[in-house]
Amino acid sequence: VVIPSHYHDDHTCGIPHLQKRHGVKLWALDSMVNILENPQEYNIPCLLPYPMKVDRSIGDGERVEWEEYSLKVVHFPGQTEYHMAMLVEVDGKRVVFTGDSVGEIDGKLVQPIIHRNIVTPENHFKCAKNLAELEPDFLAHGHGGWFTVDRKKVGTLVDRARRTEALFESLLPGPVALGVNPSWIRLVPYQSAVGAGQTTDIELEVHNYFDREIDVEAGLVLHEGWECSPELRSERVAAGRTVRLPFTIRVGPTPDRYGIAVDVTIDSKRIGQVTEGIVRVR
Repeated sequence: VVIPSHYHDDHTCGIPHLQKRHGVKLWALDSMVNILENPQEYNIPCLLPYPMKVDRSIGDGERVEWEEYSLKVVHFPGQTEYHMAMLVEVDGKRVVFTGDSVGEIDGKLVQPIIHRNIVTPENHFKCAKNLAELEPDFLAHGHGGWFTVDRKKVGTLVDRARRTEALFESLLPGPVALGVNPSWIRLVPYQSAVGAGQTTDIELEVHNYFDREIDVEAGLVLHEGWECSPELRSERVAAGRTVRLPFTIRVGPTPDRYGIAVDVTIDSKRIGQVTEGIVRVR
């Protein structure tokens, strides 16, 4: 069995080989299952383009048994939303495998800030909370060795998350998460494949980070000669909610790889072409 900490290709690129050659089973945190099985739906960095069959979905906080060890899996979105940590007790010591979400530099705990991975200050607060609840004696990082921690050291992650949030609040005019998460609006799937002259369905996913409802109007920007139904879609999105707006595209007769975009207006204010997708015409 292999259980990846997150989807990045430097942690998953050997899994298809292990599955094919050695019959290894893939277990994954439930929120990671779709990204591993359907990578074409996403536009995020370091994503292996080959689908992998997940044999077991593991829930946040669930324990799994492996030989004489009991492994506790928790959602741990420090480097990316699609990330987990794992607690195991070894010789009476509590060890947490943090993947790439929490490391140590010069004796201080640090977390990466890479917003294309889908990371917001809220993610870092969640990591700090979950790690404190696990009460580790040691942390084992995905790109280094292990190191010792205590409650005080783990608590510094909360202060770090607060400073990060305050910094972005001083820089951004609206909700911090809206400013730092480019995937608040995205086409699903990000990459489509369709026969020449045929139709394909695509959805625009929109998350409202405002504390009020918003009116969204969106239309696809396509290659010359292509058709889209409907040409425009409008939706009122409640605060904190996510919606998907469906479109059907009829592509042209020439095989190639094409870029498409989405022109978006929010509350009667045009914000332009803020997200894109790829369509491969066969």
